[in-house]
Amino acid sequence: MEKTTTTQIAAASAEAQNARVRTLESQLLKARESSVAEFGNIEHRLEFVAEVNGVEYINDSKATDFNSTWYSLEFMAKPVIWIVGVSENEQDYSLFSELVENRVKSIICLGGKSEKLLGTLVFDRELISDAETMEDAVEAAECIAKDGDLVLFSPACSSFDLFQNYKDRGQQFRKAVDKLFYK
Repeated sequence: MEKTTTTQIAAASAEAQNARVRTLESQLLKARESSVAEFGNIEHRLEFVAEVNGVEYINDSKATDFNSTWYSLEFMAKPVIWIVGVSENEQDYSLFSELVENRVKSIICLGGKSEKLLGTLVFDRELISDAETMEDAVEAAECIAKDGDLVLFSPACSSFDLFQNYKDRGQQFRKAVDKLFYK
């Protein structure tokens, strides 16, 4: 009979523990994947609204600050037509310069204050436009967008005086996108 050493016992014990850990990891990953699949869209946060003529429309109305919008833009893999809200507060839009240069095809300023963006953001002046209403912004985006593009409504500021709150502006975005189906 072969004698089992302490080292062999320790190694067998470690292997058994590793096997249990791998089993638990596998179970957790399956549970996580299942939860994510069941969770679906989060209303007003990178919410897929529709695809119209090969263009995706994404509602990110809950992005009320630069960080939220930054991550949203960074997440996009398609050319973006960005509908942004321009706040009365002094904000340094130059922080978006590199992201805009690499990901954004055109910018639509909701509320008609593109001059604030032009002062701090390095971007082709011809590719920035103003829109007074959400419907105008979505219609402008539709005119610019091509098959394979993405329209992202990610305001990077509070609701300002055009909307009651982020929910209201997100619902107005959805309604404006829905109207595109009836043109």
